[in-house]
Amino acid sequence: MSRLESPPLDLTVPASPRAKRLPPGSRVPVPLAQIRKDVGLLRTDLQSPVLTSERLSALEAHRDLDLDALSAYVRALGGHLEVAAVFGVRRYPLDLSPQAAEGVEPDEIPDDL
Repeated sequence: MSRLESPPLDLTVPASPRAKRLPPGSRVPVPLAQIRKDVGLLRTDLQSPVLTSERLSALEAHRDLDLDALSAYVRALGGHLEVAAVFGVRRYPLDLSPQAAEGVEPDEIPDDL
């Protein structure tokens, strides 16, 4: 099995009471608001120029899940956001940071297209 086909190593410890009842490695979704509560924060603790009250409400209701806002939300909780593309048994963790894209050249497009 190649490195890309091996199962992902999951070192996260779910904080949600719902998730604590699950066996290790379970991937049951936990709502954002539950994670915030488990961390011990109120919405007002997270408010910033980026995370306005309206934005926080939309994020926790899963109405507006753009990556920048979601990443800011998770950072405000003290964590970091991980994103992966999954194709069957293949899992590709994505590094969406600006630093990851520095120096990456776009694929060349043939002139005859």
